[in-house]
Amino acid sequence: MTGPQERGEAVRGWIYPKPNLGDFGQDYLYRARTALSGIAALPPSEAMYMRAVGPAGGLFPSDGLYRLSLPGALPVDGFWSLSLYERTSDGRLLFADNPIGRYALGDRSGLRRNDDGGVDIWIGRNNPGGFHTTNWLPAPAQAPFVLILRAYLPKDELLDGRFRLPPVERLGGGDPPPPDHRRRR
Repeated sequence: MTGPQERGEAVRGWIYPKPNLGDFGQDYLYRARTALSGIAALPPSEAMYMRAVGPAGGLFPSDGLYRLSLPGALPVDGFWSLSLYERTSDGRLLFADNPIGRYALGDRSGLRRNDDGGVDIWIGRNNPGGFHTTNWLPAPAQAPFVLILRAYLPKDELLDGRFRLPPVERLGGGDPPPPDHRRRR
């Protein structure tokens, strides 16, 4: 696995793309790493790909319960999505099998909002239950996983770094959150 500085800038638990993503020029090493991990990539003005940095060498152990608390709307003119990938023993990233066939969540997924307009995404191998289930991104039963947030047609504040994603929080073991955690509408 490559270090964050070789892929892009790491800030608040997320690796942001280098400005030359998708228009590599003579940065052949970055082009090769991008081709191996993502086949191809659009330039940041069209799409930004941010990877969450997990606590286990960049990966997230599947035995935990995690939460990503996003503010109201992300600064995009297109859409955004958060995808979960299982890291295989040979280093490939594949969608993880899960009981509900859900591999990503985004602004077009019918997510439940908090009273303040924000969105909590619950990530873990066990269904968090109740109203949290709508915003649940299932993790693999055993293998470590990777989270990638894609933002299409990002606005200037995302492109220039004035807006940064909040870190993914580990809430403990794989137990569901308490039923009264943050009211939803």
